[in-house]
Amino acid sequence: MKVVVTCQPATGHFHAVAPLAIAARDAGHDVVVATGRGLAPWVRRSGLEVVELGPDWLAEGPRTDQFDDQRRRLRLMAVATAALIPGIVETVRERDADVVLHESLEWAGPLAADSAGVPFAALGQLPRLPRAVTAEVMSGAWTAARTRLGLDPDPGMHRLYPYLYLDSYIPSMQPLSDNPLAWFGGDRSGDVDHLVMPPLYQVPAAVPDWLTAPRTRPLVYMTMGTAFNEFPHLFRALADGLRDEDVDVVMTVGSGVDVDAVGIDAPNVRVVDYVPQEEILSRTDVLVQHSGYLTTVGALRHGVPMVVVPVAVDQPYHAHRLAAAGVAIRLSEAEATATRLRESVRAVLDDDLYRRNAARLQAELHAMPPVERGIELLERLAATGKPVLRDDA
Repeated sequence: MKVVVTCQPATGHFHAVAPLAIAARDAGHDVVVATGRGLAPWVRRSGLEVVELGPDWLAEGPRTDQFDDQRRRLRLMAVATAALIPGIVETVRERDADVVLHESLEWAGPLAADSAGVPFAALGQLPRLPRAVTAEVMSGAWTAARTRLGLDPDPGMHRLYPYLYLDSYIPSMQPLSDNPLAWFGGDRSGDVDHLVMPPLYQVPAAVPDWLTAPRTRPLVYMTMGTAFNEFPHLFRALADGLRDEDVDVVMTVGSGVDVDAVGIDAPNVRVVDYVPQEEILSRTDVLVQHSGYLTTVGALRHGVPMVVVPVAVDQPYHAHRLAAAGVAIRLSEAEATATRLRESVRAVLDDDLYRRNAARLQAELHAMPPVERGIELLERLAATGKPVLRDDA
């Protein structure tokens, strides 16, 4: 099976789809990643082949004001989509691809695949909005792109996920479906969405000795992810709030951020650029984070309760659902003062209900089908070229 994988040229987007791409390669399939310029070093570190396309549209890094309303997010994504389409069409044809796999926020892949007559599948790493909501926001840009490619108009966006949707979002955290019968557990026959366990990918790195050393007090871990991590005031606020608490604190500020410039001098706080997330989350008692998708599912994989401070894009939704599930305390950026952060961390540590609720979502996550199931479904799509219906799978 020849697979072209597409993703937005941002680290978190690649990390979401990377486990499926790697699993397909390890199963003996021919896999290439097609994405925007600037992401190639990250892709190559995973051992995957990459083709860079279009402009380096995130060269200066995303700013929160680029994502502060729905229309602005759409404009930014539409620019990226338009820039990638010609290159992906060429890659799909040159590679004689059997199937295209795109992450659900990357829309050039399905457009290019449709143009080339190749079936395509999506990895859904975010809550799945009702189709009518998606169409209301995106249909104009979607239909314009299809028209330029010589495809039939699709104002209802039925060609966005027509073949296979690999849903890796935890079911109980999903919004309501656009099918009212599904709100009450009714019939959903004919759907092409299939659950698959949220993928975990981390950049290979050595595990430091200080992390594996025996620990005598709770570990609080803070990260703000890879894209929106330049918030030194939040790191300083947590350090100030916990400096006199009987806890150990580890903060990862990410590549591109000067660790010394963060300006933290507290005896129980360690600031580093990166630690393998799987290793530290397995030892964490409370996670303080931005409620990004990959960090959230990484924490839930280990049943870790949280304090969440969302700053942009999908993060407020994840934060809302985590708080509603009793897994986390949610603070706005303005509320995240040293005092409020200390009180919130202390509350999560002292009330076992947060950990029990995290364990409940942990069990739900581990009950989802493994990544290998996603590869089986991709193989079926490539072999038949027809929608992979849930009732037939």
